[in-house]
Amino acid sequence: MKKMLSMLLAAGLIFGTLVGCSPAASQPTPAQTVPEISSKVPDAPEKDGLAMEPVKLVANSAANPGTAEVIALETFKKEIEAASDGLITVEIYSSGTLFSSDTEITALADGEIDMCITSFDWFAESGSTWVSMFNAPYLFASYDDAYKALTGENGKQAMERLSEEQKVKILAPAYIGTRQLILRKDAEVQTTKDLKGLLLRVPTTATYVAMADAMGAVATPMALDEVYLSLSTGAIDAIEVPLSVMNSRKFFEVCKTLVLTNHLVNMKVITMNGQRWDSLSAQAQEMVQQAAEKAGLACDNTVLEQENTLIKEMEGHGLKVVEPDVAEFQATVLESFMSNQEIVGDWDMEMYEKLMG
Repeated sequence: MKKMLSMLLAAGLIFGTLVGCSPAASQPTPAQTVPEISSKVPDAPEKDGLAMEPVKLVANSAANPGTAEVIALETFKKEIEAASDGLITVEIYSSGTLFSSDTEITALADGEIDMCITSFDWFAESGSTWVSMFNAPYLFASYDDAYKALTGENGKQAMERLSEEQKVKILAPAYIGTRQLILRKDAEVQTTKDLKGLLLRVPTTATYVAMADAMGAVATPMALDEVYLSLSTGAIDAIEVPLSVMNSRKFFEVCKTLVLTNHLVNMKVITMNGQRWDSLSAQAQEMVQQAAEKAGLACDNTVLEQENTLIKEMEGHGLKVVEPDVAEFQATVLESFMSNQEIVGDWDMEMYEKLMG
């Protein structure tokens, strides 16, 4: 009897095991559902009232890592990713690995990149000729004057107009330094007369060419990447760039004289593709705007700190530092520059006068 019971129990266990391993046991119970596969991006989770679709922004710079412009983009990335809880991310391409300074504005307009820090002159070359006045020599006396002008009522109106014309969104100004002269030879420059016949490299835009002419030099438009070799071989005699660029590009290795003309307080603008901006929610736009303003100030502060030490560093590299008659430079350059109707003919002179004031 006991033997019979044992056999029946064993048979029951075997049957139960077979049933438990059958395909029917893996089917969902009424309380379960099989998840549907979808290509749609799921709605972003809400956190402290934050709800938006994930966004990836591509930012381009021709500048090298460690420079003020790249620091600005890194600050933007840090600020926007923190503010959005990682829902807005930023990919930064520096050193011109994606687009050069000559091609990035076209890439921005075409939507191949979402953001860059660009010069007013590129917008002037793209049809908004009036905006070249922001790169006029001696327009601003200092960084403080430039920042107040661009972030004040008149400056904001000008940036809105430029944004509409160029189908972009101007987010914030960024200071890249006050431009000075650096010569390959030992020279004593006191007035514009001392620059007569000097081959002065300038960016390849009409405003800078006119400025070099107004200084009495021979304007020599050239890409920045060609400057070091041209200075070392004597193809050009001098350049005009901010101190930070002189330092990062090591122009002090092939030059002997630094002339503090203070001829241009050089401001750029942090800019976003217009369609990309319009595609963002109001919440995302507010975050982008705030992050860009912080990025602009990070650029400004980096350059200002550098300028406090770079003149002494240039002296340490063996350059002679000359302080010319800036008043003479200003009077002479402005008289010639402002009479050039090819440059100033399309300016909004009412706006120019307000900015000068």
